[in-house]
Amino acid sequence: MAHVTTITAVLNGSVLQGLYVKSESNMNIENEKIRKNFAGEPWVVPLHAQNHPETTRRRSSQRSPGLQADLMPILQLIRMMGILPINFQPNGEVDFKLLSWITLYSVLIQGIIVVTTVITLKERLGKLADDSADFKENVLEISCSLCFFPAFLGLINHLPESGKKARFFKDWGNLEREFRRVADRDLLIWLGRKMRMKIVKSCVVTVAFTAILLLLQRGYTWWQAVIFTYCSLLNNLMIDFWVLTSDAFILTVEEIESALTESLSKKHRATTTCRVADYGVLWRHLSKQVQDLGNAMGYTYGGQVMLYFTLQLIGTYGFMSRIQQAEEVTTVGFLISAFIATWLTYVFCNAADRATKFVGREFQEKLRNLLNVSTSMDAETKAELRTFLETVIAYPPEINLCGFVQVNRGLQTSLISSIVTYLVVLAQFQSNLVSDDETNNRTN
Repeated sequence: MAHVTTITAVLNGSVLQGLYVKSESNMNIENEKIRKNFAGEPWVVPLHAQNHPETTRRRSSQRSPGLQADLMPILQLIRMMGILPINFQPNGEVDFKLLSWITLYSVLIQGIIVVTTVITLKERLGKLADDSADFKENVLEISCSLCFFPAFLGLINHLPESGKKARFFKDWGNLEREFRRVADRDLLIWLGRKMRMKIVKSCVVTVAFTAILLLLQRGYTWWQAVIFTYCSLLNNLMIDFWVLTSDAFILTVEEIESALTESLSKKHRATTTCRVADYGVLWRHLSKQVQDLGNAMGYTYGGQVMLYFTLQLIGTYGFMSRIQQAEEVTTVGFLISAFIATWLTYVFCNAADRATKFVGREFQEKLRNLLNVSTSMDAETKAELRTFLETVIAYPPEINLCGFVQVNRGLQTSLISSIVTYLVVLAQFQSNLVSDDETNNRTN
């Protein structure tokens, strides 16, 4: 009863202020007794310490801004490029309205980009109709023209999926609030520094890639170079966003494991069982978010994967066909193009593979370790933990692009196998062209 009286005095501000007035030293002694008797119970906190300046400073320094606020610079940059017509409210709410100024702005920007790209491609690809053009020169022209392909993804893939992307961010906000309710603390995900480094890297790569284009192909005007820079930067930023979101999944599951371990280590176990069940619901929410990443942006990234595949194919073929010639600059350009496309494909597939691995298999191992290490755990809590583990095993998370293809490292292996097949076909096609030219020369 003495403990109950003390807790009531601590939790009830009016009782503390009106009936239980003590000096600062006596209050500190009483609070120390509470900590010793009720160690590990998060709801027992000295009332006067909650508003202490040092406590407030420590909590504010540990408060995570959330995924949306963490990625806001890159999201705003993508929005400026007319790709993400989503309204991000200061309170964390996310919505998409078809009839809004941001949607009108996105459609206008994408319309300008598409029209200028069509004019550029009509001019550049018109050279392919010239009978005097060499087959290898045509391959080089097609390879450079493919880099303008992201300009069409805005109207075809990005904008139609804006509603699904808004729901993805809204569900992530719900996940953060659910974690705060279950774990009694914020979901700490710090991606700001990594995000800024990736933006700088994308800008540097974009400038380098534009320089390679102007070095390989003459005749591009300044506004055509601007369109190419836009397409290249958009492509790099979307890959950065994919990687950062995948990292957020990994950090989140690590936070769930940390909070679950902390909850199981509490001395008071009256609510441990229900908390294990809550963590199970929290993990299922995270697993759904992992799958929703591919469902919400499947067509967007599906188009980019197709672009990478084609660039790898044409770049590799161009390098192999020019390697025996003296045109070193063009040969190196083909090689760089193929390498960049291969690297972007690897980054894309590897990020998804790591996210599903950490949320699935790695988390299974951590749950098994908790079952084996916790010898003092009661039977009911162990049963809940086993049920949690069975759920993780039965429903492993996976990322697929709208159900068409699963994204993991195996996807890149399949793409490389297909590239080898198409290279053989292109080599045979070129061989037939050479044979036809020799036959015509003999006839003439």
